Amino acid sequence: MLAKAGKTKAYRRLFQTNLNDPPIDAGDGAYDAATCVGVFSFGHVSPDAVEEILRVIKPGAPLIIGLNEMFYEKGDLTRKLEAQQDAGKLEILSQEKGEHLPGEDMAGWVIRLRKSA
Repeated sequence: MLAKAGKTKAYRRLFQTNLNDPPIDAGDGAYDAATCVGVFSFGHVSPDAVEEILRVIKPGAPLIIGLNEMFYEKGDLTRKLEAQQDAGKLEILSQEKGEHLPGEDMAGWVIRLRKSA
């Protein structure tokens, strides 16, 4: 996927990383926003990675997370996000349930967040 993305010339920098093994090879506040779709799930990326993602986005930057209904209901990610909000590190703007995989009868969630300034 990195090679394919590189051909578009839409990105200034592409790199591979393991979000479960921080740090990400990026400076504090290096990015204007982050989107994580299909990242947080069973056997994928741990909710603990939220802290590292927040580190690399600018204060006030949006963070959008899309995930399937089953992982959302497990609650590990939502508890992590609530703890980060309680610690003043982010603001949960909205959580919206909708269709996740069209035709597969699976719902999902989109969570809109903003890194605290």
